[in-house]
Amino acid sequence: MMSMNIIDVVQCKYPGQIELGNVSFRKPENEILINEWNVPNIERPSELELEAEIPQYQRQFDVETFKKDIDFKVAALLDSTAQSRGYSDSQSIASYATSSNVQWQAEAQAFIAWRDQVWEHVYIEYMAIDAGGNIPNEDEYIASLPQIVWP
Repeated sequence: MMSMNIIDVVQCKYPGQIELGNVSFRKPENEILINEWNVPNIERPSELELEAEIPQYQRQFDVETFKKDIDFKVAALLDSTAQSRGYSDSQSIASYATSSNVQWQAEAQAFIAWRDQVWEHVYIEYMAIDAGGNIPNEDEYIASLPQIVWP
């Protein structure tokens, strides 16, 4: 998986604090230093203290990274699959589920059924990972997802 840094530790340990502007960093010459620390009721840790916590947060970071990446890759897979049939994206093809054109309706319904199968597989994998299971290789996992069967 990806290597963590102290920014990632802060995001895992103090979720939302960077986005709220309570923590900022500066990056001089291949270093990451805390620039500002205003986390309510939390004393500012040193960079060394945060680096020492990387092993503790590595799995959480890996899981979060995997889920974000898979969500993105599945969305891209859905869109590219719809585009392979001439639709602009996954939402476009799904909008034809009740079309009066029999072919478009059949394609949309096949797509929707497949899309649901794909996301069911993804969420089952997420539950297994959350329960302590191994984090699969992203590309191999995407390749293992159900394949669409067009009418």
